[in-house]
Amino acid sequence: MNCPNCNGTNLVCKKRVEVTKDYIKSDLMHCNDCDILFLCNPTWLINAYEESFSCDTGHVIRNNSLASKTILYFRIWQIINRTADFEKCLDLGTGIGIFPRLMRDKGYLFYGFDEFSSMSLIKPFIASDEMMSKIKIKTSFEVIEHIPSLPSFLREKVGDVNLFLFSTELRDVGKIPNLNWDYYNFEVGQHISFHSIKSLKIAFKKEGYDPDRIFSFGKSLHVLANTRKWIIAFRLARIIWKINLLFEKLQKILLNLIFKEKSLTQSDFSYSKKLIKNIR
Repeated sequence: MNCPNCNGTNLVCKKRVEVTKDYIKSDLMHCNDCDILFLCNPTWLINAYEESFSCDTGHVIRNNSLASKTILYFRIWQIINRTADFEKCLDLGTGIGIFPRLMRDKGYLFYGFDEFSSMSLIKPFIASDEMMSKIKIKTSFEVIEHIPSLPSFLREKVGDVNLFLFSTELRDVGKIPNLNWDYYNFEVGQHISFHSIKSLKIAFKKEGYDPDRIFSFGKSLHVLANTRKWIIAFRLARIIWKINLLFEKLQKILLNLIFKEKSLTQSDFSYSKKLIKNIR
């Protein structure tokens, strides 16, 4: 077996695990060369995607947050460039199309692409093969952890871009999270690749991108910025995102104190996971 991320052979099995409600066995493998952690031979993916709801109660709120962050980032770039014009953009692995719909609602020419979804919210703004190769601004949120080979995805779907904004939850370099790490989500079985910043940069470098042009906001939101102005805009956006995060936390505290409002997102997620475990 070769590593799907770097093609190396220095692989170690860290744990035998059971995935999906059918208890399909798989090996959790670690590559000592590039540091990727992945589930071996994911033949169960058809089973994993049979159920449209995978107990992900935070899907809508995360898309709203990502859209807000992206709009701010784009606006800063427009200010730097002294222009109100903005080119076409493409969201890869768009699902039902919540994110590009939110972006189009703000006036940004977003299109969607997803091989495994009807993309009902973004119809008829679905990218053709010709359009995919021409668009230079691409996004891909909560996709990297679902694909077996990041280098193949970069080569076949991302290609030559000025900006690639994407998300995936990163592990600390060299660390193997405990099996109770929520991001594994073995009960569902859709997450199969767990990157660190090291494995991420190695994958990009393998496909000819400059890994020094990859920047992150926290452990989840990342960007490949191939122009100086996109880099400057991201650094400025990152500062404002941090300030906004403080205000959002204060707002939640105040709303809870005044109106006793408390989000049910996390408790609903925990309840949904228990239901899946009971089915198993």
